[in-house]
Amino acid sequence: MSVNVRIINGLRPDPVSGNGGALDSYVRGNYGDIIDAGGGVVDLAGGHCLVEADAPASMEVSIANGIVYIPNVLFAEEDVDTIKFWEAVVDTQANLVIGANSSGSTRIDLICAKMDVVTEPDEFASNVGSILIVVGTPGAGVPATPNNHYKLAEITVLDATPDITTGDINDTRAQLAINTDFISVSGDTITLTAEPASDLTATGIKVTMTAGENIVFGDICYVKSDGKMWKADASVIATATGVFMSMATIAADASGSFLHIGIARDDSWAWTVGAKLYLSLTAGAITETAPSATDEVIQLLGVATHADRMLFNPQLVQVEHT
Repeated sequence: MSVNVRIINGLRPDPVSGNGGALDSYVRGNYGDIIDAGGGVVDLAGGHCLVEADAPASMEVSIANGIVYIPNVLFAEEDVDTIKFWEAVVDTQANLVIGANSSGSTRIDLICAKMDVVTEPDEFASNVGSILIVVGTPGAGVPATPNNHYKLAEITVLDATPDITTGDINDTRAQLAINTDFISVSGDTITLTAEPASDLTATGIKVTMTAGENIVFGDICYVKSDGKMWKADASVIATATGVFMSMATIAADASGSFLHIGIARDDSWAWTVGAKLYLSLTAGAITETAPSATDEVIQLLGVATHADRMLFNPQLVQVEHT
């Protein structure tokens, strides 16, 4: 496995052959400005840099190949000699062994993509990118992500555990997104795709927000008093007003993409085409049946355009049963 940092052919020319080489400032404006802050992987749904447990389970985890953008902590908007991200290309699957834990407490490790800013890059920048483990402190919770790292996953290492299973891995990757300040509208028209090409995707107006609890694709969320996204439900008005739909599996206190208005697809849905869709009494869920009991809230979320697709257009005017 090798990780190459893609900036033309590298960061400096080979001192003998003269091959490769590019100053950071040559490419700073090529893509950095239009990418949303925080970094991410190029194809989340396609499994770029997905961290998975070994099969059969062991202390080893695998990291799929893919492309990840690593944020530059020293980026300055008006400094022509710094770039916003490094584009790291993981060309083959990586395998890492999680260290044993005999501390008596649970430890959380991170799997990260790292850009080494100390080592002088070779002509093809193949010696400065890596996939590695950031070992946590037992009993101390999730460690901070170091500078110039991008966190791919959190690994829960139980005391004396003999293996890492799928349930021990919290996927923290995010889909790389375009800074919406750079999206232009032609005349008075915004065009959405009525048939998103793959499962668990959506087209429309999206924003990056922070989750207040663990959520998955399709969860309907409201903005709680802490400013975070929490799963909405129609049981009482305080937890209603679902105005966002989660676009991925997002851990509590992690940031991710949320749909505000658009077309969403989930192949597990089985809507009646044309049916009105409401906020459910089940936290985060959608239903074709409007709530009807005392204190319950009717909030129209959208309309089913297909058995597995819906127009998501949450309404702020709601009806509370008394």
